[in-house]
Amino acid sequence: MARFFRKAKTFSAFFLFILFSFPASTNFELRDFGFGSGGEGGLTSPNYQLEGILGEPGGESTGNNSNFLGGLLSTQQASVPPAPTFENNGNYYNKLHFVVDPGDNPSDAEFAIAISDDNFATTNYVQSDNTVGGTLGSEDYQTYADWGGASGEFVIGLSQDTTYKIRVKARQGEFSETGYGPESSAATVTPSISFSIGGVSSGTSLEGVIIDVTTTATQAPFGELTFDQVVEAASALTVSTNAVSGYQITVYQLGSFKKESGTPFPYVSGTNPIPSSWPASVVTGAYGYHTSDESLGEGTADRFLSDDTWAKFESGAYEIGYNSSPVINEVIYTIYSIETGTGQEEGGYSHSIVFIATGVF
Repeated sequence: MARFFRKAKTFSAFFLFILFSFPASTNFELRDFGFGSGGEGGLTSPNYQLEGILGEPGGESTGNNSNFLGGLLSTQQASVPPAPTFENNGNYYNKLHFVVDPGDNPSDAEFAIAISDDNFATTNYVQSDNTVGGTLGSEDYQTYADWGGASGEFVIGLSQDTTYKIRVKARQGEFSETGYGPESSAATVTPSISFSIGGVSSGTSLEGVIIDVTTTATQAPFGELTFDQVVEAASALTVSTNAVSGYQITVYQLGSFKKESGTPFPYVSGTNPIPSSWPASVVTGAYGYHTSDESLGEGTADRFLSDDTWAKFESGAYEIGYNSSPVINEVIYTIYSIETGTGQEEGGYSHSIVFIATGVF
């Protein structure tokens, strides 16, 4: 008897489910995104689109303050400035001249200047108004052009007879500031003025007249005078000073021009503030002075512009020389003119005058 057996086959089924979820928050869902350096575009949701990648930027681009390098975002540091020019180029006692060297920095780079008179044991800073201060403010960073460019500028308000050092640092935007570069040094000097009185030889032409009498530093010997004859003599006044506002020369007399017995010799009618021309006719006498300085600092500046302008000496000091700037060996001439008439008493006359040179420091 045959037996038939039903062979049952059992099948087992396995289902693989892959669940993918987009990045989302309560309010937003990013439906597409990518990673890498190749770039992704058009990543959108109903309200937003992501125009970029997650990863590192490729290529290279540059700006004034930053370089975008392949794979990295970096800020470019400014270049450390070389040593600046620093000098006393005018015998100054209260200021020094400097020129910033920008080095390889571009025109929009800014520079700060440190200054010290004790080898940087103490550090001060050149301020935007060129004075010296203890605090470095943002306004004290200036471009090469603002620091005077190739002409440079002066740091002012310094102490006399002192050695200073300066050094410069640079920045070009945020997080780009350098350290200080090399130092330069310069020194102020002592305030000074020198003044001398010199003689003038006869035959010299000055201020429209020919000098008749040779003078020395202390004497103008007119000698014997001839009636109705004008005689001229002169003194050379030489000044050198480093005074920032120049100098002034004044003159006054020690007693009048007279004989030992007291008889005076007449002066011209003009005064220093209002000089006059030489008198056309002299009965007794006329005596006065003229200065070669045609631009004085007090009163009417050009009152002695004309050669024929004369003033009498007085006991009060009046200006006969002036300059508003430092000078080296500047010469001012004082011309003395005298004429005697038949009505003047004979005899020996003498006169003492005083010149004073004052520096305007």
